[in-house]
Amino acid sequence: MYAANLASQNCRAANRQAKLNLEIFRHSSVGRFMPTQTSLPFPLESESATTWLQSLSSLPPANAANRLNQAWKTLSTSPLSGDNPLATMIGMTPPTLHLAQGLAVFARAEWPANAKSCKAAKLAIQLFRHASLAFARLASGLSDDAERGRVAMFYALQLAGFCLRTGARFYEAPSASLWKKSAQLYVLAEKQRWLNQAISVKVADFKNAGTLDAVFKRNLLFTLCAPNRYSETEIDQLFQFAGQTQHLLQFNRHDVGDFDFYWELTDSEPKPRRHPKWPLPKDSLAISTQRLGRALQQGEISVDMAVATRNRLAQHLLGYDQIFSSLTIGPAQPARLLTGFAAVSGYLQGEDRLSKIMRLSEQNHGSRATLHNMTLMPLEHEKSFFNQSPKSNGAGHLDSFEVRLLRSTSKQFLVAESTTGSFGNGDIALLYREQLAAKLVIIRQQTLFEDASLLLLEPIPGKIEPYAIDNPLGRQQCALLIDAESASAEIILPPGKYGTQTDIALAHFKSVTLLACVEHNPWFNRFKIRVGS
Repeated sequence: MYAANLASQNCRAANRQAKLNLEIFRHSSVGRFMPTQTSLPFPLESESATTWLQSLSSLPPANAANRLNQAWKTLSTSPLSGDNPLATMIGMTPPTLHLAQGLAVFARAEWPANAKSCKAAKLAIQLFRHASLAFARLASGLSDDAERGRVAMFYALQLAGFCLRTGARFYEAPSASLWKKSAQLYVLAEKQRWLNQAISVKVADFKNAGTLDAVFKRNLLFTLCAPNRYSETEIDQLFQFAGQTQHLLQFNRHDVGDFDFYWELTDSEPKPRRHPKWPLPKDSLAISTQRLGRALQQGEISVDMAVATRNRLAQHLLGYDQIFSSLTIGPAQPARLLTGFAAVSGYLQGEDRLSKIMRLSEQNHGSRATLHNMTLMPLEHEKSFFNQSPKSNGAGHLDSFEVRLLRSTSKQFLVAESTTGSFGNGDIALLYREQLAAKLVIIRQQTLFEDASLLLLEPIPGKIEPYAIDNPLGRQQCALLIDAESASAEIILPPGKYGTQTDIALAHFKSVTLLACVEHNPWFNRFKIRVGS
């Protein structure tokens, strides 16, 4: 039987088969998606499902994956019937793993050369996502059946983890709906006391964890490692690392005051702690990575990754404490910090507009000296903006804060001290000093020192250009282009939902295509891009 044969394959055979299928995927109709089904193509009984799965073996892999994806999508949204839907869904899992992993191998080999490889990647992610949501839906309805409920939840979480890894490999933003469903499952597992009960399954890919707690922690740790900022090889290493070391994560449902990350169980993915003084949000899980970070930093954990990657990861998990402790004695440099995507983009747009007016005036009058005798007359709503330059002690109606830049041995980060203002970890900001060009930075971490906050700022190098986004609905939004003319061009977008291979139309500029999500958080979205010809 198709499902039985796939279930019995070991990892080496599966990898060999995936390579053999590359040419089949290359010439199959991965781009022609099946029409959406509103009902299952088989009765929800094990024997009927087995017969249907056998029929898939005669199809090209991409076509089989399309049909399987539609079946999972139906299972994730439609009422479930039959004597034992769990057994049917478990039987569907091995071919799902096989086909999704084969699609991912094909897509990566061709990435991002053509549309077919991009569609293959998205289909692989959808397979894992819909299968996970189907099991999650089933688990939620089995709260009175502890044994089957735990197994259904275990499959849901394992498939969610595979979805997270595959999405990161292709630099997609994580699925908010999948994380929200995972949060609901955590609340249920905690209530039913299922978290630490042993679970045994036959799927070889799922045997690396024996409890729900282990799979929850693996998925959380992998996401907390910010995998989209790493290479594909490093992403696989991070997933393996998360599976091996998840037991070192420390959870707490109470506000213990000292935690590094948190997971709002009514929201989506886990996040860095936003501010050292801000309390744990209601209905959240506090997560400490200190024990894990120290073990990694001190070499107590054997990990398959380069030394530079290991050090970078340990630094992140420990809250960059080594950089804060590397401050040296010396005079601080006064500066100002303007925070928030709207404020930063608004200021850059104003500067860009002013620069263009000055260039036009210079051309018209043919002499730079003429500019000294000119008075620029902004529009009424712009007066408060232009009245004060951010290089002075104020930035008009834009809310900037006084900071002092401290001396540090770090070449990658800056450290600023602030006694005013309230900043969020992960937020974007503009750092400016007298007579120097403003720097675009990301607030990576904060720590408290006496009555001040120390801010770890990561500068974003490159030429920054603001452009209005062409929006058919008339919404006024701005995008920030970074080194638009280079091969490493990036774009920073306002908060929202964006997918790779999406085209963004910019006013008075070429359209850009989103290639890879580098960073996704409540403050902004950052993508590598291809600029249209």
